[in-house]
Amino acid sequence: RVTKTGDQMTMEAMLSLASWADQTLRLPLVEVNEKMTWDAIVDASVVRTGDNGYTETVSYSNPASHRFNAGGQWSNNSYDPMDDIAAAVNLLASKGYVVNRIFAGQPVVALLQKNAKVRARGGGVSIVSGTIAGLPAVMSLQALNNVFAAEGLPPIETYNLVYRTQSGSGYFLKRDVMVLVATTGQDAVINLDRGDAAPLVLTDTLGYQAIGTPAGSVVPEIRQVIDAFVDKPPRITGQSWQTSLPVITEPEAISVIQAIS
Repeated sequence: RVTKTGDQMTMEAMLSLASWADQTLRLPLVEVNEKMTWDAIVDASVVRTGDNGYTETVSYSNPASHRFNAGGQWSNNSYDPMDDIAAAVNLLASKGYVVNRIFAGQPVVALLQKNAKVRARGGGVSIVSGTIAGLPAVMSLQALNNVFAAEGLPPIETYNLVYRTQSGSGYFLKRDVMVLVATTGQDAVINLDRGDAAPLVLTDTLGYQAIGTPAGSVVPEIRQVIDAFVDKPPRITGQSWQTSLPVITEPEAISVIQAIS
C-alpha cells in the first residue's frame, strides 16, 4: 500500500490545475492568433471579433499579383501546376526575394502527386515482371520534393492543423491554396529566461503577433484569471482574454496561389 503525503497531493493538484489552465484557457487564444496569422498571410485580411457582437475587418498590404488564382486545374493532366509555382517564384525573385518555405494542405499536395506533368518531371519508370509499366499513378512525397529541389525550391511543408469551436471545426490553412514565403533578412530575438543557454533567434521573419493591453490590465499581456470557490458546490473557474493582431512587416515576401482544384 502506498500512501501519499499532503505535499505530494498538493503538487499533483497544482500540476493538474496548470495542465487544465494551459489546455482550456491558454490554448484557445493561441489558436485564435494562429488562425488570424494565416488569414493575414493568405487573404491579406483578418476579421476581428469581440464582446457584444463586435466585428471589424482589418485589411493588410496586398501588392499586385502576389495573390492570384491558379491558371488551370491542377487535377487536369494536361495542365502543368509548376507554371503557376514558377510564376510565384519569379515574381518574388523580381523583387529581390528568394523562396525559402512553401506551405500547402494535403489536398493540394495530393493534386501535385497525381498530376501527369509533375510526375513526368520526376522521371523514373516501374518495372513489373520485367515489363516497363510507365510512371506510377501517384508519386511519393519524396519524389515530389525532389522535383522541387531540381527547380531550386525548398520542399513542401504539409500543413493540416485543425482548430475546433463549439459549433464545428476548420483548418488554419485553406485547403485550396499554396503559400510561398521568402527570406527577409529580418530576425527576432525571443526574450526568455534560458539561464546560460543562448537566446532564441527566429530568422527571416515576415512580421510578428502584436499583443495589446486587454480589459482589466495596465500592460500588454494575455489576461488569465482563476478563482477557487469553497461554497456549494466547491469549484474552480477560469477565464482568459487578449487583444491581439498579426502584423506583417514584409508583405512583398509572400506569394499565394489560390483557387487550386
